[in-house]
Amino acid sequence: MVQKKRMRTNNIQNNWTKKEESILRRTYTVLGKRKIISLLPNRTWNAICTKASKKFCLFRGRHNAWSNEEDKILLEKYGLAEKKDILNSLPKRTWVGIESRASKVLHIFRKNSRGWTDSEIDILKENYRNREEIIGKLITREKTK
Repeated sequence: MVQKKRMRTNNIQNNWTKKEESILRRTYTVLGKRKIISLLPNRTWNAICTKASKKFCLFRGRHNAWSNEEDKILLEKYGLAEKKDILNSLPKRTWVGIESRASKVLHIFRKNSRGWTDSEIDILKENYRNREEIIGKLITREKTK
């Protein structure tokens, strides 16, 4: 069987559609290579693998997929727990893998990754369920030069 080469046209980078991304997320770890290529006819296998790993942290073969239980642990601990506690809770994962999964897939970030002070974090914890207006009144920052 001769495999057709898929090429970009006119050297223009083809952006992925939401539909293509959805197909990729649903099928990449469960279907075979040929079936996935047939569902994404305008994409090369290399482009599919790159998109899956870089944007969605999805892997095939020697990589272990993240379980729902691991995601739950990450959601509970990643924002506030110490690094070593998180690593102990996820012994099969590296810190780089944990950070990548948290930010790219689960969209959660470490406590001070956005520049919050400890007192601001305390205020947010105490008032988590309050409306934004109340929190905005409680958090004030001096302007820096």
